[in-house]
Amino acid sequence: MGFLNLFIVALMPILKVILMTGVGFFIALDRIKLLGPESNRHLNNIVFYVLSPSLAATSLAETVTSQSFMTLWFMPLNLLLAYIFGSMLAWLLIKITKTPTHLQAIVIACCSAGNTGTLPLIMIPAVCEESNNPFGDPSVLTVAASSIELAALLPSMNVDSIPMQPTSFHATTAKMSASKTIMQRMKIITENVDLKKVFAPTAIAAIVGFVVGIASPIRKLLIGNEAPLRVIDSSAYILGEAAIPCMTLIMGANLLRGVKGSEVSTSVIIGIIALRNIFLPMIGKGVVKAALHLGVVASDDKLYQFALMLQFAVPPAISVGTMTQFFQLGQCETSVIMLWTYVVAAFTLTLWSTLFMWILA
Repeated sequence: MGFLNLFIVALMPILKVILMTGVGFFIALDRIKLLGPESNRHLNNIVFYVLSPSLAATSLAETVTSQSFMTLWFMPLNLLLAYIFGSMLAWLLIKITKTPTHLQAIVIACCSAGNTGTLPLIMIPAVCEESNNPFGDPSVLTVAASSIELAALLPSMNVDSIPMQPTSFHATTAKMSASKTIMQRMKIITENVDLKKVFAPTAIAAIVGFVVGIASPIRKLLIGNEAPLRVIDSSAYILGEAAIPCMTLIMGANLLRGVKGSEVSTSVIIGIIALRNIFLPMIGKGVVKAALHLGVVASDDKLYQFALMLQFAVPPAISVGTMTQFFQLGQCETSVIMLWTYVVAAFTLTLWSTLFMWILA
């Protein structure tokens, strides 16, 4: 397949993301006020407690089997490697740009944590739906894409599930030695863990969906056109379908803050853009090639390899902005970084997706 045809295939899902994000951005404007701060918070709660659990449960129940579970084990390790390489590059960027201390954690988070949930969950099924995709029959690939992306979606949904109290944190650690500071931080994290959020609805729903998918007797009761209790799965599936559009609208609304600007330097923004959109995708390609060489990833599963590479090429995770709200520090700076990285990613992610498909094809 020619490079131009692959570019068109890669462009379609990016355009979908841009359009939906643009709608979220527009309805969050002050003169529209359909998705202001209060509405955004309520929609977040609906996604967190209802829509995302429905999506996780139904997707896992319908697609995961014992065989598919064994083939996807490398994906969490791939995510961990992306975090490690991103953190290392962020440390170099901080040293080169002499990033202020209060912004260093934001830079590390933006470089290490990618949007491995929302974007791939939209992009991979959209690529599979294209008739001229390089991976095969669209009807077969859509099912495979669902199981692949749920392995990546679940960790990203729970990144911000452990809240901490920043005021007491800074007050108690300001004058301590390094070892005592670490111990104090661990103590504060432990004391402020909300078990209801650690065991988040999505995580619980994922466990339920996994059990349903693996256990054949339960699966026959709930999944399939002849299942006696198929109405339960069908109803949850309808709710789950709303999760992705809502998450994308929230993403667009969160980017609005970046328009107002902040004190973050241009060199830091350019550095983050370069790391996330140039260096990390190159590293991701090398990681997947190494995994193929070692035999931990099947050489004939091109869609799985594409998903693994894509995890290195996505822009920063939107949940980074949520974390800054917990600390009440750097919210404007994070929004500016998000705005520019997502604007650039609209072009670079299309090019990287095209290149990945061209390599695999």
